[in-house]
Amino acid sequence: MYTYDELKQFVDHCTRCPLSQTRNKAVMGKGSLHSPILFIAEGPGRNEDQDGIPFTGKSGVLLDQLLSGIHMSRDEIYITNSSASAENHCLSGKNCSSADHPAGLSYYEGAWNLCISEKCVVDGSLSSVGCLKG
Repeated sequence: MYTYDELKQFVDHCTRCPLSQTRNKAVMGKGSLHSPILFIAEGPGRNEDQDGIPFTGKSGVLLDQLLSGIHMSRDEIYITNSSASAENHCLSGKNCSSADHPAGLSYYEGAWNLCISEKCVVDGSLSSVGCLKG
């Protein structure tokens, strides 16, 4: 099994699928690897592609508000996406499928194994399919 730093280095330089050619920044998971909650979001969107941080923009603001409502913060959970790269048509608002993120889904199985989480929250169909296949 890899360490978080080894996986981050791999993600930042990964070219295993065509998505790596169009992304601005790879999006690695962020937060506590010892969190009781693992949050898996869809593949990166426009904001995530720009800043390299999962679940930012309007959806990130909403997530922060929801976490605040249960007296938690991002630092207390681990947030990741179903892929480290965003595809151009995904960024334009069209629906993405697991075919858009083939290498990402297999990679993130390894990243999810780093977490010692009791609960997993899955947001969206792409991340759901990745979890069910894994």
